[in-house]
Amino acid sequence: MDKFYFLYFTLLIFTGSCSYSTDSAPTQGSITYSISYPDDISQNGFSSFFPNNMQVLYKDQMYKLLLKGDFSIYNLEFISRANGDTCYTLFKIFDKKIYQTMGQKESLFLYSEVGKPKIQFDRFSSKTISGYECKRAVLSFSDTTNPKIDVWYCEDLIVPAANRNTPFEEIPGTLLDFTVNYQSLSLHFVAETVNTNPVESEEFDIPEGYEKTNKNEIKELVLTLLQ
Repeated sequence: MDKFYFLYFTLLIFTGSCSYSTDSAPTQGSITYSISYPDDISQNGFSSFFPNNMQVLYKDQMYKLLLKGDFSIYNLEFISRANGDTCYTLFKIFDKKIYQTMGQKESLFLYSEVGKPKIQFDRFSSKTISGYECKRAVLSFSDTTNPKIDVWYCEDLIVPAANRNTPFEEIPGTLLDFTVNYQSLSLHFVAETVNTNPVESEEFDIPEGYEKTNKNEIKELVLTLLQ
């Protein structure tokens, strides 16, 4: 059941830190990604507890990512508020609701393990994902035990700060097809729907009933419940 721990780290890899870019034009919308798992995970009975999609909401400089387990057992969220000066990780398991606050320059601990990748841009390949033309890039790491990451990104779709302080930081666009590798496992994310409809600012508030905690408690709780 420690595969569930990987879902926690997937969230961390994808969201990065609270740093932000002021160069992006104001924009808003949502992206829903399907999640594909390796066969050895998908064929296990406990795979039914894994989320089958990930949702991203964004508005101006606010950003939210949500992984929700089936049967409403748990939610794992990341929220970056206006200008990136306040970020939160939220975790709900049954009736327990907790959140941690992150500083503006606080990076997530997993990046020290992954390291900064070398990026090779493929200017000759393209494909259309959810109606958006995407370009290809390949990320390789100095630690050869970390597999290469193949990504497809769209330069015309602006999601402010989505790639900041992540292995994808130097990708000049929004990722619509990518793979995340952790401890010899891989998850494949593909954008199923891209919506540019207005997003309510309240989506980026901490819901009522959440109690403040720290990163260690969230991590230990996830491990205890999902191992």
